[in-house]
Amino acid sequence: MDGVIIMSDKWLYVVDLADRADLPESTTRRYITRFDAFFRSDDKARGRRYHPDSIAILKRIKSLYDAGSQTDEISDILSGEFPMVITKGEEEQQVPPPVAPYATKEDIQTLYAVLEELMTEVEASKEKDDWDEQDKLRRKVIELQEEIKQKEREIKELENKKPWWKFF
Repeated sequence: MDGVIIMSDKWLYVVDLADRADLPESTTRRYITRFDAFFRSDDKARGRRYHPDSIAILKRIKSLYDAGSQTDEISDILSGEFPMVITKGEEEQQVPPPVAPYATKEDIQTLYAVLEELMTEVEASKEKDDWDEQDKLRRKVIELQEEIKQKEREIKELENKKPWWKFF
C-alpha cells in the first residue's frame, strides 16, 4: 500500500469514493459488490455511505488487479490486510485480520529460510577454520533469532489484544 492514509470521520457516497480513489464510479461499485465484506457502510442516512477507510481498500484492489491477480486471490490477500465486516442484524462488528499486518507468516518463514542459510554457512566455515567468518555468521544468526522472537511476540500481543469494539 501507499502508506497510511489519514482521513476524516466523514462517511462518503460511492461517487466521492470513486473520485478520491481515482476510479470510475462503475468500477468502484463493482469492487464494493465483489468485496463487500471489507467495506463498512451506513444505511441510516439517505443513500448508502462508506467509511473513509474504503479508499485505501479500493486502491489496494485496483493495484492487485493491475498486478494480474484474480478475484479469489485478491479476496484472500485483502482478508490478511484489512478487517472484515460482519453484519449481524442492525449492528456491524469488525473482525481483525488473522495475522498482524506488519509481521506475516511469510515474513517469519523468510527469516527462518535466511537463518537456515546462515547456519549452513557457519557449518561450512567450521570446516575451513575461519574464526572471524564464523564469529560474524554467529552474530548474524543470533540477530535473526532475536528478530524472529520479536516478530512472534508482536503476533502474540496482537492475538491477545482486546478488539477496540469490545470496549464500548
